[in-house]
Amino acid sequence: EALGQQVRGPPALKRRLAQTGIVARADGAHLRDQLKPGQRLVSREGDIWRGDGFTSAAEAPSPAARRLAELPVWRAARVVKSNPDRAQLPVRLSALGDGKLVYMAVPRLATSEPFYLLDPAVLAAPFETVATGAGAAAAAATVGVDGMRPIDLVVCGSVAGNRQGARIGKGDGNSDMDVAMLSDGGGGGPAAVLD
Repeated sequence: EALGQQVRGPPALKRRLAQTGIVARADGAHLRDQLKPGQRLVSREGDIWRGDGFTSAAEAPSPAARRLAELPVWRAARVVKSNPDRAQLPVRLSALGDGKLVYMAVPRLATSEPFYLLDPAVLAAPFETVATGAGAAAAAATVGVDGMRPIDLVVCGSVAGNRQGARIGKGDGNSDMDVAMLSDGGGGGPAAVLD
């Protein structure tokens, strides 16, 4: 099924959407060999297969997650707070795989205990499942700021930052609100700005 039948986009993207097919995850690898140059397949889970042979599994560490894992501040961190965004999924998976405790905000901070607690030592579900928003909602405990351990590292996405280090240009401010909530409640550790 063509992606263009499922989503709408500007006319400039019409050809790209028509050249992108949605397939079941299990079918992508063997269908990839039938792709022509410029075509690609995607799964609903986020996997991608391109006609030039490029393949990326949804749960594969992104280049950014691999670079982050090389930093001393990452290696030293035992407790990480990450956005629930899909873009940070590789970071959450890497943290859980490294045995780090992960806090992830409940969408829109919509409960009295607004953070999911992802503890790799006690999670019963696979990390690939529980590190997603839906998986955390089904399998992870929630916790309020007063019940959280001090956070060693906060990982959040951003389009840009201003000269004072504030995030600008992404989303509607939910990440900024949960970081402020942690700061006010004492859940944050020492601040660090990474270039």
